[in-house]
Amino acid sequence: MVFPAVPSNVDPAVYQGRPTGETTQSVVSTLVRYAPLAEGSAALQGPGDLLPELAGSWMQESDGNYVFILREAQSPYGNQVTSEDVLWTFQRGLDIDFITPFLLGVGGIDKENPIEVIDDRSFRLIAPEANSLTLPVLTWYGMGILDSTEAKKHATGEDPWATEWMSTNSASFGAYQVSSVTPGEEIRLAKNPNYWGADTVSIDTVVMRAIPDPGSRMLLIGARQVDFVGGLTFDLFQSVVNDPSDDIKPIAGLDVNLDKLSLNTRIAPFDDVRVRRAISMAIDRNAIIQGAYAGLGKPGHYQISSAIPQPPAPIPGNGGYDPEAALALLAEAGLADGFDFTLSINPSSGPGPNAEQIAVLIQDQLRDVGVNVSIDLISSPADFNSATRGGELEAWLFGTRPLVNDAAYFLLLAVGPTSTRLEGYGSEEVDALLAKIVAEPLGSTRDSMLVEMRELLAAEVPYVPLVETVLPWVHLGGFNGIAPNPNGALYLQDVTP
Repeated sequence: MVFPAVPSNVDPAVYQGRPTGETTQSVVSTLVRYAPLAEGSAALQGPGDLLPELAGSWMQESDGNYVFILREAQSPYGNQVTSEDVLWTFQRGLDIDFITPFLLGVGGIDKENPIEVIDDRSFRLIAPEANSLTLPVLTWYGMGILDSTEAKKHATGEDPWATEWMSTNSASFGAYQVSSVTPGEEIRLAKNPNYWGADTVSIDTVVMRAIPDPGSRMLLIGARQVDFVGGLTFDLFQSVVNDPSDDIKPIAGLDVNLDKLSLNTRIAPFDDVRVRRAISMAIDRNAIIQGAYAGLGKPGHYQISSAIPQPPAPIPGNGGYDPEAALALLAEAGLADGFDFTLSINPSSGPGPNAEQIAVLIQDQLRDVGVNVSIDLISSPADFNSATRGGELEAWLFGTRPLVNDAAYFLLLAVGPTSTRLEGYGSEEVDALLAKIVAEPLGSTRDSMLVEMRELLAAEVPYVPLVETVLPWVHLGGFNGIAPNPNGALYLQDVTP
C-alpha cells in the first residue's frame, strides 16, 4: 500500500492526521467498531451501525453507565485482555492524548474516572451524562485498548506511559501488529496470530510506504508493483476511471469530508445573512466539481455532508445556483454595486492541492454578481491555521472531516458551543436545538430534530458548503472488502484476496 505519507510515530495516542488512521486502524482493537459498509450505500456507517470488537457485549444501566464484557482475546505477546488494560488505556489517553478527553466529554463520559473495574473481564464505563454519542466515540482508533502488561515493561520513571517504545512498536489486541517502522517512510504490519478473529484475517503481511508524488504512486500500480494506492489527485484518479483495465480498479470511496467556503461573520458584509445567502447562490457547484475535482464528488447542498447518516433531504437547500436571486439579495443588503473581499487559501489545508483551482472558479463566478475576489495564497500551513483561528481572514477555503460519523458530533465541531467557531457564527437557537439532538436517543424524534436543524442552518448559512468529496483509491483487482470506514481508513481484517 502506498500513500502520500505515513506517520513518523505509530503510538495511537499521537495523532498525525489521516496517515495515523490509515496505519493504526487495524493495529488497535477498539471496544466497538463500525459494521462493514454495505454495497451501494449512500452514506457511511453511523451510530446505528456499531458492532462488538474487543467488547463482546454491553448493556446500559438505569443511571446511564454501561457495563461491558470483554472477549477472550490475546495480544501478540500472549497476554489476555483484562479490564485493567482498559483502565490503563483510558488513563494513558487522558494524560497524553488531547483527543481522548475531548471525545469522552462529548460522549458524556466521566473524564476524571471513566472506567470502574468490576473483574478481569467486565468493567463499567462511567457516563453520568450518557447521550447518543457515548458509544460512537469509542470507535476512535486512539481509544484502541493496549496490552498494559507488555507496555509497562518498556516504561520508565521519566516515561511512565512507554511513549518512546510505543513510537515504533505496538502492544494491542488488534488484527495486526507493527513489525517494523522506518519513521515517515515505511511501516510493516504482521498478522496477530492471537487475534480473536484470526481465522477470518486473510492478509498475513501489509507494507505501507510513503510515496509523496502522486504520479509516482500511479506508476507503481501501473507496473503492478503495489496493490493499493491512496490519496491520489482527482485528475489522476479520473484517468483510471476513463481508461479502465482488467486488474486495476478505481474506487471513489464515500467520504465524510465537506469542502466549504468560510466567511468571517464577525465583519461586514458577511455579518449580514443576506450577503452569505447571495454568495452561496452565486456559486455553481457543479462547475467547480467539473473544473477542480475532475468531475468527482457531489454538490454541497447543506451544511452537513450527506455521507453522514441523516433523514433524506430535499434539494437544492442553500446550494442552489441562482445568480439572479443573488443579485437581488445583494441589492436588498445595500450592495447593488457589489463589494470586494480577499479569499485566503493554503495548498496543505482544507481542500488541499486543488484549492487554487477552486478559488479561481469562485472568483470568476462571483464576478458575475459584482463581487470582486482577490486570492491570497498563504504558503505556510501554520500561518494559515493561526490566521483562521485568530479571526484575521475575511474568507478562506477549508474542509471539515469529523472523527465520529454522526450529524450531532459534526455540528458540535462546526457550529456548536464546543466548536472553535472559526467563522465567528454563534446562535442560541442552534445551541439549544443541538443540545436536544445530542441528548435524544437514535430514532424518529432525533431525526425530526435533525431535519429542523438542517433547515435552520440552510437559512443562516454559517458557512457556504461547496463539495462533498470522495476518497480516490485505486487497487489491483481480486480484492474484496476494500471500502472506507467513516475515519477514511480500511479495516484491513475485512480485506480478502
